[in-house]
Amino acid sequence: GDECSALSGVDPEARARLLRAMPDYLDAAFAQIERNHGSVEAFLRSELGVSPEVSAALRRQFLEG
Repeated sequence: GDECSALSGVDPEARARLLRAMPDYLDAAFAQIERNHGSVEAFLRSELGVSPEVSAALRRQFLEG
């Protein structure tokens, strides 16, 4: 739970602001990944060693659910 988290001592409202996904930041990050690697899948494969099978499983879990 939160008691083991590095942010456990942070005020809950401040923690929520820190962990929020900002659409503009995400768009900029994805654009940079595509410029540098051609695609997010290529980035995952070349930089993080994610196999196509794991990439497909992540897509199913987080994007197609």
